[in-house]
Amino acid sequence: MFKLLLKNIFRNLFNKKSFTLINVTGLCIGITIFFMLLIYVMYENSYDKFIPNSENTYRVELDIFRNGELLSGKASATYNIGPLLKDAIPQVTRYARAGFEKCLIFREEISFNSQELFWVDSTFLNTINVKMLQGDATTALAAPYTAVLSKDMAFKLFGKEDPVGQIISINRHLKFTVNGVFESLPHNSHLNFKLLISLSTGDVLLPGWGTQNRSWGGYDWLYTYVNLEAGTNPLEVEEIMNNKITELFPQYLSADNFNYKFHLRKIEDIHLTSHRENEFKVNGSEKNTNILFIISLLIILTVWINFINISSSEAFEKAKGIGIKKVNGATKWHILFQFLAEVFTINLISLILTFVLIQISSGIFESIFDIPIKMYLNTHFYLYLYLFLIVAIGTLISGIYPAIIMANIKPQCILKGTVLSAKHKFNFRKSLLFFQLFITITLLISVITIHKQINYIRTADIGFNKDFVLSIKAPSTLNMDSTKHKKYLHFKSEILASPYVKSVTANTYAMGDECRSSITYNQLNSNEIQGISCTTNNIDEDFINTFNINVLAGNNFLFKQHGKMNKAIINEAAVKSLGLSSAHKAIGSYLSISGQQKTQIIGVISNFNQESLRSKIKPMIFFYNHPNLFGTYSILLQKNSPQSIISQIHGFWKKEYPRAPFDYQFVDSKLDSLYKSEKRFGQLLILFAFLTIVIAALGLVGLIIIETRKKIKEIGVRKVNGANILEILMLLNKDFIRWVVIAFVVSCPIAYYAMNKWLENFAYKTELSWWIFALAGLLTLGIALLTVSWQSWRAATRNPVEALRNE
Repeated sequence: MFKLLLKNIFRNLFNKKSFTLINVTGLCIGITIFFMLLIYVMYENSYDKFIPNSENTYRVELDIFRNGELLSGKASATYNIGPLLKDAIPQVTRYARAGFEKCLIFREEISFNSQELFWVDSTFLNTINVKMLQGDATTALAAPYTAVLSKDMAFKLFGKEDPVGQIISINRHLKFTVNGVFESLPHNSHLNFKLLISLSTGDVLLPGWGTQNRSWGGYDWLYTYVNLEAGTNPLEVEEIMNNKITELFPQYLSADNFNYKFHLRKIEDIHLTSHRENEFKVNGSEKNTNILFIISLLIILTVWINFINISSSEAFEKAKGIGIKKVNGATKWHILFQFLAEVFTINLISLILTFVLIQISSGIFESIFDIPIKMYLNTHFYLYLYLFLIVAIGTLISGIYPAIIMANIKPQCILKGTVLSAKHKFNFRKSLLFFQLFITITLLISVITIHKQINYIRTADIGFNKDFVLSIKAPSTLNMDSTKHKKYLHFKSEILASPYVKSVTANTYAMGDECRSSITYNQLNSNEIQGISCTTNNIDEDFINTFNINVLAGNNFLFKQHGKMNKAIINEAAVKSLGLSSAHKAIGSYLSISGQQKTQIIGVISNFNQESLRSKIKPMIFFYNHPNLFGTYSILLQKNSPQSIISQIHGFWKKEYPRAPFDYQFVDSKLDSLYKSEKRFGQLLILFAFLTIVIAALGLVGLIIIETRKKIKEIGVRKVNGANILEILMLLNKDFIRWVVIAFVVSCPIAYYAMNKWLENFAYKTELSWWIFALAGLLTLGIALLTVSWQSWRAATRNPVEALRNE
């Protein structure tokens, strides 16, 4: 019996080669895309869940208000909040603070630049419970000048040698003893440190800067993590915490109408939900991840819709055969099983081919998603079970409708040709066709909008010149060294001698970096003002010229003003925040904090986007001061500069800074990298929109083949009676055109709402123009007509005698 069933199934599949090919191709593409997107979504939601007790580990975040208005929302917090929480709230079992920095790490002649490290409390290794491979988590960071390394960093610095007890140097001058090694953090973590050093070092190095600090400062660099007792409601802890803060809030801040509000965010949620100031790195997007997951569902639904449409149409075509079987004793369960067995076979064949396709394409998807898919698959074998689950669900969804209908209709109805009313058949299949077209149009609108926004980002006027500017990380080997500025001037004069170098400048925060320092002024001239928070940047006299920034009023810095904090330049946003009517009104004004340390405004420059276009331009103040800590040197090159100019600059660098790495990047490339996630999201949408169109087109091919077969005699009669090819094409195409129009009308408002919500991620964004919707509709109509007309043309040009000869 089973052998006969298999024989019938494969004979049917072979006899309907075109439909089998359409179904198998669609299923292979659909299941592969769905599976890969499922892995991506699962991976994005897996961040930091590898940390033991992650469900009870939270980051403390800070909102700073002035007169009820939110000034900034920071991922970092204050020095005092960790100890305060531990002492005041019993549910807080442990806290740890961590100051983030990128430093140069040395071990004898081995060095690595821009390595992420944390200055941490001794409790950090127990709060963020990373796996220790060597050393004791409780005592490893208790003493000043102690460090623990990641496994990867330990191998880079010491090879196979035991690192414990060895000495490493930070920025050449600070020496630390290695007390332990921890397992390197995986890719799926919002944390990215490779080295932990004791915060208690600050108590010795810079008193008042380390673990003993209990001030309301430190929110520009210090992060706080806490462990809560299992079962604790974090919202209740937040309420207690903020009530306590209100009691203890210092008079000098409340007198200036400041208010601090702290929040708890579960460490597992940071990657997808937190987009605050001072994040370690660009996080993922919960919104984009959900959109991709929805797209994956729509793709697999489109495949199943194709299957249902084609299968149900075929079922009605072979209804007489089913009727004969039922007359000869076949039960409805036999018919049901036969249908589902055939559908399952097609799904199983598709599954086998999909598995092969996944192995072939996993590397491609890994580069597209920028996640280690192969490693994730190799360590999570249970994921392959989802493939079998997809096949089981697909079999039920795509096979159950025609199977149940056929199994429950009486034989006499089948033999009379009254299986279902024409209206019923029309409504069911056409509604599925509508859903397919709706998905296609919505995806096309989304793709065009996202592409337009990404293009807007790439071409928007950001207020400064980003082309042909080489950015070099300043030598951190000379941090706090009095000779740093002198050496820079010598380096600058040497490279300016090159005919390919137009100008050179130094500044603390490179273009594209978040400015993490700020000053809040509460006095303008002799008048008290609401506190105006300005982000700060140290620059020199060539900064404005190098980046071609417009001076709106006043003057640039003069060389003799270097190192003096009593002169400053501000941007347009600062002028507006100060309540001044124009840039010229600002010149000569004095800013101060309660009348102390007056700073004269000598110039106003136009606004420029220091950070990405996701953030609004902030009030900024610029001082003429060389970046004694870290910083960036920027070199404007001639447009026709040869590639060898970089080698020449490297030579001058090694001559002046023999111990410092030559770490460079072009500014335009760096700015492009800020939108890496958006560009990847756009590329994914383009890919999946194309594949959805291919799948939908396959379904249309199957439908038009069936429709033309049903109407082949009608076409023959019409041609015999004088109908031309165009009339036949209109006969076959008009229903498809009608449903494209209906799908377009329904999809436009839904796509408009969805894209408006997505564009809210950007402070500066493009508009949702009418032509985006028109173009998506026309493309869908064109694709549908091309797909359908190809088969329609074959039917319309066929000799009518062939259609009528059996009558």
